[in-house]
Amino acid sequence: MARYFKMTMVFTLTCLAVGCANSGLENLNQVRGKITHQGKPFEGVTVNFLPVTNDPQARSATGQTAKDGTFALTTLHTNDGVFVGEYKITLRKLLFSMTAEEIRDIEKNGRTARIDSKNIIPAQYQKPETTPLTFTVKTGKNTYDIDIPEELQKTEFPAWSKYESQKKK
Repeated sequence: MARYFKMTMVFTLTCLAVGCANSGLENLNQVRGKITHQGKPFEGVTVNFLPVTNDPQARSATGQTAKDGTFALTTLHTNDGVFVGEYKITLRKLLFSMTAEEIRDIEKNGRTARIDSKNIIPAQYQKPETTPLTFTVKTGKNTYDIDIPEELQKTEFPAWSKYESQKKK
């Protein structure tokens, strides 16, 4: 019985030590912002913060804009924030060659839908090597708003016409 008790105590203390170890989450800082295109809120844009450092502990963070163009960044858990440091920012907004309804109609008949996509964000914002966007995350709450003044990359997908008509509203 005493042996069982000792093993249980050792197991419990080990679990507490591991569970209470520094997870790094306390070092995350909120980063929120808004993406606009020519001054209007830009929905559905994926925002990526990529660390500039070569530190293997550095982590990227990502977020996606809501209907009003706002975003909050996630590193490990939803909207948990970003580690302090310098980041390059890339942007992605995909348009797809088919709507969800068209895909369902095709797959209902036992066929496979071939879906293409295109990033309509101007090319310079798509890669860390070419993006002009950088941001230094500081301790605490951070705000980073971006307006994309350039024209979007057009596509021949039917979704482009729908996107253009919604954008004008």
